[in-house]
Amino acid sequence: ALQSHLRTAHNMTLCELCITHKRDFVSKLPRFTPQGLKSHQTKGDGPMSGFTGHPLCEFCKPTRFYDVVKLHEHLNKEHYKCHICEKAGKVNRFFKDYDRLEWHFEREHFLCRDAQCLAARFVVFENE
Repeated sequence: ALQSHLRTAHNMTLCELCITHKRDFVSKLPRFTPQGLKSHQTKGDGPMSGFTGHPLCEFCKPTRFYDVVKLHEHLNKEHYKCHICEKAGKVNRFFKDYDRLEWHFEREHFLCRDAQCLAARFVVFENE
């Protein structure tokens, strides 16, 4: 109801991510014009605020998350990462889906091409 009132009567809105995740009263949350909301989500609230925007999932554009912790929860739940690269210290290399991860396996590592192994998935080695 408040969002609807702000939109129709004042051409303003609240950030849904901040409403859901910020530990503050709704009355304390800033109101934004449509352009201001876009700037808040993409760039933050200015250099003095310390807030640089809500991070974007590069695979699920335009989906944004409250902070990097929420983004990483999403990435770990919905996308794939290479266990071999992780083991080698190349952390946070995510892939949109298994097909793209398998493509990475073929080019960067040694994927077993046996039909049974391909069906089982993740049968890949760091060396021959």
